Amino acid sequence: MMQQTSWNLHLYPRGSEDPDFIALFLKRCDNCSGPEKIALNFELSILDANGRDLESEKIELNDLEFQKSASHGISDFFERPKNIREDRVFTLDILRVRCTMWIDEGEVDKEVLSYAKTRIGHEKISFINTIESFATLKPNLKITFDVTSVSKDALKLSGNVYVRSEPGSEDEVMVEISLDSQNAHLITCQICMLNSAGKEVECGEGEVDKEDLSYAKTRIALENISFINTIESFATLKPNQKITFNVTSVSKDALKLSGNVYVRSEPCSEDEVKVEISLDSQNAHLITCQICMLNSAGKEVECGKIDTRNDLCRKSTLVAPLNFEKSNLLDEKHEYLPNDKLTLRCECTLSTGIEFQSIEETFY
Repeated sequence: MMQQTSWNLHLYPRGSEDPDFIALFLKRCDNCSGPEKIALNFELSILDANGRDLESEKIELNDLEFQKSASHGISDFFERPKNIREDRVFTLDILRVRCTMWIDEGEVDKEVLSYAKTRIGHEKISFINTIESFATLKPNLKITFDVTSVSKDALKLSGNVYVRSEPGSEDEVMVEISLDSQNAHLITCQICMLNSAGKEVECGEGEVDKEDLSYAKTRIALENISFINTIESFATLKPNQKITFNVTSVSKDALKLSGNVYVRSEPCSEDEVKVEISLDSQNAHLITCQICMLNSAGKEVECGKIDTRNDLCRKSTLVAPLNFEKSNLLDEKHEYLPNDKLTLRCECTLSTGIEFQSIEETFY
C-alpha cells in the first residue's frame, strides 16, 4: 500500500446519520506504518453485479491530510432502495463498493488492485403465534408472546399483538417485536396469515434495525361445523314456541352447539323467524354462522347470517333473524315449505383456541 500505510473502508448499509442513505468512509488504521500524515485523493463507488459504476464520488482533500485513525467520506452517499429484493444494487443480496486511492504528486511506480469481502452472519427464525378470542380483543390490549431460537446463542424474541384504536381512524392490527441481544440485530420480518385451509396469505413485511418494530406470524385455530335442521308442521307453529336442536362436532373436542328456531310475534309487527345458537364451551367461541333454506328442489337460498368478529363483547347466545317472515314463507309454501317442512342448513365457524405455539422452523 502507498508509503507502507494501511486502510479500512467503513460501510454503513443503514447509514451513519440517516437510515435512508448508505454511508461510506475511508479510514487510516490506528497502528499503521508510514508517515504521520499523508495527503491523497480517493473515489468511492457503488457497483452493479457486472462491476459497472452506479454511483461514484471523488473526494479531493487538497490541503487536508490523513493522520493515523482519521477518516473521511460521505454520510449520504447513496439512497437506499425502497425494495432491496428487486433493486439491481443488491443483486443476490450483495452490496458491492469500490474505493480508488491516488496521490497527485510524484511518480506512480506500481498500480495495485485489492479485493475485500465482508460476510454478515444471519440466522432465520420462523414461528407461528395464535391469538385466541380475536373477535373480542379489546382496543389497545396487548397480547404478548416469547420465542427462543434453538441455536447455540438461544436468541430471544418477544413482542405484542394488539388492535390500535385512535379517534377518527380505522382500527389497525399491530405487531411489536423486540430482540434481547447486544450482539444481534433484527433486520427483516415477513408476516403471513394462515387461512382456514392452512394456506399462507401475505399481509406485511418490513426492514427494521435493532430498535424498530416488525411483524410476527399469527394463526387463529378454527373449526367449521355444518348441519341441517328441519322444522315440521311449520304452518301450525305457535308464536314464540321454540323448536330446539343439538349438534355435537366430530372433532376430538366434541364441541356442542344447541339452539332454537321460533317465530317471534309482537303486537303491530310482522312475525319474524328467528334462529338462536349457543356454544357450550369455555375454550371455544362462536365466530360466524351462515344460514340457508333448502327449497323444494334442494337448492340453498341464503336467508341469515351471524358475524361476531367486530363485536367487543362476547355473547353466550347469538340470534339471527331470517330474511323471510312467516307470512312470506306461507305464501310461497310450494317453494320453501315442501310437505309443510322448513329445512335450514347452518354452517358455523368456531375459534378453538391455540392450535400450535412453538418454533416452527429455524434456518442457518
